[in-house]
Parts: sequence; C-alpha cells; structure tokens
Amino acid sequence: MTLEILAPGEKIRRLRENMGLKQDDLTDDKITRSLVSMIENGKRNLTYNVAAIIADKLNKYYEKIGQEFTAEDLLKDGAEQAQAYINETLTKYETISQNKHLTVDEIALIFNPLLSLAQEWRLGREIAKINLIRGQYYYHLCEYYKAANDYFSAIEYYIEVKDYEKIATLYLKLGDNSFMLEHIQEALVHFQKCYNLSIEKNPENEKNQIYASYNIILCYRKLKNYNLVFEAIENIRKYKLSQFIFDDIVLIEANNYLDLELYDKAEKLYSKLLKKEPDHRLKMLIFDSLTNLHINKEQYDIAFDFAMRSLELKDEVDRMYSSMIIVTVARSYHKLGKSKEAIKFINEYLINNRIPSVEKIDILLQLAEILKDITDYESAEKITYEIIELIHENFSESKLKAAYALLCEIYVAINNLNGFKKYIDLIKIT
Repeated sequence: MTLEILAPGEKIRRLRENMGLKQDDLTDDKITRSLVSMIENGKRNLTYNVAAIIADKLNKYYEKIGQEFTAEDLLKDGAEQAQAYINETLTKYETISQNKHLTVDEIALIFNPLLSLAQEWRLGREIAKINLIRGQYYYHLCEYYKAANDYFSAIEYYIEVKDYEKIATLYLKLGDNSFMLEHIQEALVHFQKCYNLSIEKNPENEKNQIYASYNIILCYRKLKNYNLVFEAIENIRKYKLSQFIFDDIVLIEANNYLDLELYDKAEKLYSKLLKKEPDHRLKMLIFDSLTNLHINKEQYDIAFDFAMRSLELKDEVDRMYSSMIIVTVARSYHKLGKSKEAIKFINEYLINNRIPSVEKIDILLQLAEILKDITDYESAEKITYEIIELIHENFSESKLKAAYALLCEIYVAINNLNGFKKYIDLIKIT
C-alpha cells in the first residue's frame, strides 16, 4: 500500500495529462496559459478562485468517466492528502466483526504503512486513531501485549488534547487487556481510573461508569474477594442497565454462589437466565458454569452433558472463549473416567488450530494435570516446563504459580525432594 503525495500544481498537471489535455484547455479569460504553467511548476500558489475554475474545466472531461473534482480537492496540501487517505482506509477497518479473520501479518501489512505515513506528516490524531484500531485487532487475536502497546501510544495523544471520553475508553481497553493476561491488580487500577474519570469529567454519560463497574466486579471475583463482589453488584444495580449487562451481573452473582458452594442458589439463577433464551455467548458461559457446578457435586454425567452443549456453541462465540471451552470439555472427559479421550481431544485441538500462546497455557495446564492424575509423570513434567516457557513470554503470576504447584505435586509423587523444594521456594517468591 503506497500513496504518492502531490503538490497542488503537480496534481493539476497529472490530472490534465491523464486526459490528454493541454494547458490551453484549462484557460479562459481569467486564467492564462502562463499562469497554468507557473502553478504546475510550483512558481505560483494556487488560489481558491483559480482552483474552482480549473476544477470546472477538468470536470468537463472527468465527468465522462464518473469522476469529479472540487477546488478543495485541488488545494489539498501533502498533510491533508495523507490525512484523507488514512481516514478513508481506516473507515474500511473500523468494524472488526467485518474483518475478524485478519491475521497478525495481515494487520501489519494494513496498519504499519498507514502509521508510517501519519508519522511522516506528524498527524497526531491519525496516529492515535491507527494505534487504537490496530490495538483492537491485536486484542481480538489475543495478542495482548501488542494491543497494550498500541493502547498506551493512543492514550498519550488523547491525554494531551484532553479528550476525556477517549481516555476513559482506553482505560477500559487497557483494563480488559490486563485482565486477559491475569494481571488483575493492574486491570483493577485501569478500570478504577475509567470510573473516576467518567464521574469527574462526564457524570451525565453513565456508559463508561457502568462498564468500569462491571469490570471491577470481574476483578474482585478473580481475586476471590466475594464480599466486595456482592457490594459492587448492589452498586451497579443503581444504574439503568442494558439487558446484556443485567444478565451478566446475574451470572456473576450465580458464579459467586458457586464458588462459595451455595449450589442451590447458584442453580436457581442459572435456570432463571436459561429461561430467558440468552444469546450464544451467555448460554455458553452458563453451560460452562453448570459443568463446573456438577463436577463439584460429583455428578459427572450431567457435567459432561453441559460441557458438550458448551462445545456446540464454540464456533458461535468469540475466539477468546475457545480455551475455556476446550479446558472444560477435557476436564469433563477426565472426571468421567475417560482420560484417554480427554488427552486425545486436547491434542487434536492443539494440532488443528493456530492458538495464541496466552490461550495455549490454560489448555496445556489442563493436559499436564490429566497426565499427572494418570501417573504419566514424565509427560506431565515435560509439558509443565513447556508451559513455564510460554508464561515467561506472556507473564501471568497466577499461572506461573499454578505451573510451579503442578511440578511440586509431580515431584512429591516421584519422590524427587530436591525438585519439590526448588519449586516450593519459587512459589514463595513469585
């Protein structure tokens, strides 16, 4: 993708020559051939009135091929041409759902030249816009570190120009990124910044306040601070919530009861949500929760049925949920006593799909857990070391501790006390 920036005079010369016209064809009683020549050679500036006349002359020929030019088109300088080209191109890619199959390499081919062009002409607003949109594509592909870099680049510009709405939105996106990386305390800080900024600068617009509050609840759940979850749920219900958020809050409340082993309360809320015929995403999340509920109750047949119903929806929901679905199904197979089927299911998924390393960690942790349970300690150990390498590329404290804990269990089982001591000490300092 290239763009040739033309000075107004050079632009007129190109447009004239493309139609086989002479300089005399652009003249009238107000414009001489000498003036046209000087404008084309950059020896005279193009004024609006002269540009309007030349545009009219050109349009007599260009309208025959369905094109038309205005005085403004001819007067655009390099920065304006670059700006127009960038914004026209970005319009094609603003809606991710229409371009969701783009790969990381394709994203680079589309956005990197645009960014270079914007930087060349020092177009701050366009630079921020490119970073924001590219960051959203990286997030969709689970390339969370790339997304975070773009979001931080974009937020610098919006802080400088005091665009508080955009700043709040980017705090939300940064929080989402940190959450997906399981940097929960960092995510909580971003969501709290969004909430506080929205209250201070735009209290009338409750949208960002609601989404920030919703994500703060998710952070409290990850941190297992269940009392704060219930308090935050009461707080968010003071707002006028969309049906989407309202139902999600009910699901979070149910999952809180599940974690507290209040299974009857949890199950009543899941049933209430399913009766409302939820969308694919919410239905999948409910099935996932019901799978875990029945595993906890040692009702493995029922758990497996819900896991299969969740799997049926995998292609209907965002790819960010794929690893969760795969882990739940494999765990259900394993609990049902079908460990070989669980291992085969995971391996086939890993072979047949291009999986971001962040997602791969969760799946491999489940695989290593199953291998440990069936006493294939050598394979479990090998995979756990692979997991640790992946975690070092995409640091997650909680997952690193989980991998270390898994190695501790393996080394206890094979009576490797030195290995056990090493990883117990690492857990303490992580």
